Amino acid sequence: MKQTLSSDDNLDAILDLLGCDIIGGAFTHLNRLGAGGTATVFAHPTRMDLVVRVSDYPDGWFQYAHDLASDDGGPHYGPQVHEMTCVNDVWVALATRLQELPFDIETYARLGAARRIICPDHYGEATPGDIEMIEGDQPGFCDFADRHLAGARDLTDENFMTDGVRLIVNDPFRGMSLFDAERLAQIHSSPLKSAA
Repeated sequence: MKQTLSSDDNLDAILDLLGCDIIGGAFTHLNRLGAGGTATVFAHPTRMDLVVRVSDYPDGWFQYAHDLASDDGGPHYGPQVHEMTCVNDVWVALATRLQELPFDIETYARLGAARRIICPDHYGEATPGDIEMIEGDQPGFCDFADRHLAGARDLTDENFMTDGVRLIVNDPFRGMSLFDAERLAQIHSSPLKSAA
């Protein structure tokens, strides 16, 4: 379910705060939470439940997030994006803040099972025990993987997170093709606002 964001915490307000140099503005005005190979994630300045993701690369997370937002069928085990835009080849999104998974034996077992379900050609076929383990408390995960995770290869521990209840496959794609980046930028483009 999408939240309605007020005018004080929506993407337009964030872009106004960041100014013309979106990447520099993010590092100047927002608290950095983490980064991957192609994007940096910052704390939202007024909402603890949101993050701001910024990238000047055609990061596959944005294509994945767009596809998930367009899907209304079945359970959802990916990031929840509230707003997304592309301004002068810089991608910016507001998403629900996720938590890191605990690093314990049970988590490693679950991640191994999830990887085999998502990418059997690389990690080996999922066993009935794997499917039972994941589907037992994540009903519909296998269907979600079939619908959204074909071709996912970036399945490092850090790309699995939780929303406090569910296992979330947060960032399973490294990049998107230039064709997809251009198409998606046209859908989500915003005019660059001048600094006041």
